[in-house]
Parts: sequence; C-alpha cells; structure tokens
Amino acid sequence: MKKRKKARDAVLYGLMAAALVLVLGVLTFVIVYILKQSAGYLNFSLLAGRAGESIFPMIVTTFYVMILSLAVALPVGILTAVFLN
Repeated sequence: MKKRKKARDAVLYGLMAAALVLVLGVLTFVIVYILKQSAGYLNFSLLAGRAGESIFPMIVTTFYVMILSLAVALPVGILTAVFLN
C-alpha cells in the first residue's frame, strides 16, 4: 500500500512540475513577444513626457490603489486568521 502511494505521489509531482514548466514557458513567451513588439516605442519620454502623453500618473495611481487595497485586505485577513484559530 505504501509503495503504491509513493508511486502515485511521484506521478502527481511530475505532472505538477510539467505544468509549472508549461506555464513558465508560456509566460516567458508572452513577455518576450510583448517586449519585442514594443521595443521601438519604449523610451524615457513615455514615462516622463508632457502632461497627457506620459504614463507616470497612471503608474502612481496604480500604486495608490495597491496600497489602499493592502490597507483594507491585510487587517481583514489577519483578523480572520485570528478568529479561525
């Protein structure tokens, strides 16, 4: 019985490892493809250009939203963990 369980665990571990390699491969392909296609458009003026032509305000706003979400989710998660423990 123990031998059968070890064999099943090994097969499932192999499937998980194969899924990991597949997902990382697809992710790498997508990132490389996007960077190759947009290489001519990426420059410093895109980040810090004139008002209305820059993506800097969008990046700052994204960080604000991320910090606000963290400020709400972190206490809720910790209090839930304490309550369930």
